[in-house]
Amino acid sequence: MWEVVLKQERMEVFGEARQLSAGKKPDQRFGDETRDRDVQLWAVKDLNFTQSYGRPVWVVHAEERWTEKKILGGEKISQRRGSDWWWMLDEDLKGYPLEMAYGAGHRRWGIENKAFNELTQYYHLEHCYHHEPVSMLAQMLMLMLGFVLFGAHAVLHSQQVRLGQILTMQDRSKCRSCGQQTARNHPPK
Repeated sequence: MWEVVLKQERMEVFGEARQLSAGKKPDQRFGDETRDRDVQLWAVKDLNFTQSYGRPVWVVHAEERWTEKKILGGEKISQRRGSDWWWMLDEDLKGYPLEMAYGAGHRRWGIENKAFNELTQYYHLEHCYHHEPVSMLAQMLMLMLGFVLFGAHAVLHSQQVRLGQILTMQDRSKCRSCGQQTARNHPPK
């Protein structure tokens, strides 16, 4: 099961989904309170991605509208903004609600952006020196391992942890009633 962002307008599946959803009422409308946006969703099912893929896919189109507030020249102004997202999903996800596809698409995009931005800015991910799939995967896994280890080290050895402002995993495993380390044979009080 997979979901990807459709970014290339020249793709046949993108054009077909756009034409089939144009002028149609949205399949779902809701307010995304987390992102403070009004959302409309359309679903276009049973599309052919490529002949070689051999299975139908479906596309979810999200139209988001929100008001952005800015201060320009000392004055507060409100400006209407909008964005359009197109996600292509595996046929196996067809029974799930559209709101799930919307949320998963944004979470996936956020994870990719955060991970790749941090890898390029702080870990010097610039160019893959080999073009064989196994070599590219090995390089990416080594960078990700370094990324995770550095992040864990930074959290565990930060001043906030030493001052007790952030609980460590060891602190979280203590019994709330007596303060002892929890274990399977430790009876709760």
